[in-house]
Amino acid sequence: MKKWFIAVLVLIAVFAGLRYYLILKPVEYPINRDPGWNPGSVIHILPTANHERFLIKVSFLKPPVDAPLLQVGQAGTVLGVRTDTEGRFWMFDAQGLIPDTVYTLTLKTVSGKDLCDPWPLKTFPPPDADPVHLRLLIYT
Repeated sequence: MKKWFIAVLVLIAVFAGLRYYLILKPVEYPINRDPGWNPGSVIHILPTANHERFLIKVSFLKPPVDAPLLQVGQAGTVLGVRTDTEGRFWMFDAQGLIPDTVYTLTLKTVSGKDLCDPWPLKTFPPPDADPVHLRLLIYT
């Protein structure tokens, strides 16, 4: 009986320790260490593009107070769509862009304050184009 009781106590202690480590422990995200780019409260930027559209997903360390905006060069501004219940993950769908064009993207608050430094993103060439070269990055 005594060994069984000690075994149960050990299992409870292990479970409590794992629960803290796996669930309750504060998450520390890897932050961009590039001194030339200020990420602000942005953790990830996951862009996708085609010849006339950007679909960008962004995650924040802390949820923004209001829906963030994405300024797409001179093409206009896109209001973010929240994709989680906490408000840390947002999606931006910029449509009607010009093929083979570099746009400067800037995340902003509704009041116009930058949430991070701007970055460039280029649309693909038009579907009927005959590109000379292709660079492809595959990340898994």
